[in-house]
Amino acid sequence: MWSGADPVCRLVTLEIAKLIPPRLLLALSKPYSKISRDARENQDERKSLAMFVIQKLLNSDQLVEIRTELKDAQWQEGALTTSEDFKNVKSNKQVLTGNAVDKIKEVLLGSPLFLNAILFKGFCKLMIVKYEEDMHYGTHSDSWIQNGRRADFSFTVFLNDKDDYKGGELIIEDKGKESTIKLDAGSIVMYPSTVLHRVNKVTKGTRLVSIGWVTSYVKNEEYRNILYDLAQVRAEVYQKTGSSKQHMKLTQIYNNLMRLWSE
Repeated sequence: MWSGADPVCRLVTLEIAKLIPPRLLLALSKPYSKISRDARENQDERKSLAMFVIQKLLNSDQLVEIRTELKDAQWQEGALTTSEDFKNVKSNKQVLTGNAVDKIKEVLLGSPLFLNAILFKGFCKLMIVKYEEDMHYGTHSDSWIQNGRRADFSFTVFLNDKDDYKGGELIIEDKGKESTIKLDAGSIVMYPSTVLHRVNKVTKGTRLVSIGWVTSYVKNEEYRNILYDLAQVRAEVYQKTGSSKQHMKLTQIYNNLMRLWSE
């Protein structure tokens, strides 16, 4: 199964094969030169979108602090920062700078879950957005570049309780299917910037969120999926065996794949 001759590699394969997702096992059992072709050929066979949710990333004190800061904020029309072809489908208000924006950045940068899930390299842009009654954002795709940086992941941090408003669901489209996202205050959803998405009309109350875009160290989405699977397996092996030969070999593989695929 393993393409190399290293007996430790073969040992790892035999002992942890049941833990490794098929996509990852397929990639690791082939020479590196073939992975790119295989990823393209099998892209349509992916079972689901690489979407990550972290519940309650911000605590109640942080949320109160951010909402207090926003009471005196100078809101601008959201259509001012979108391309001409999407102005007619965007209806919201936004804040681009200030203490509240800085606080959210600080929390995100302090979260290993956030940083590791998307192989965080840097922020492109971050803002706070509110949707009042009758506001919405129709189906659109995010620009590939934000503030001069490639946008690989988009994210939404929910800043008020989902019971504070009706409607306002984030709808993410992928391969003809839709995911409906409406999370508790303090939670975050991250998803590839490549997908179509929309925000349904708010019919009552106010939806308050922070949105942003991130550059990942790894541009290729399939490679990111493989690295995430490998990181999960490595963590499981560590929990069961500690700093064993198996864990060390997986760590070596992970680091070498990062050297190959990171930018």
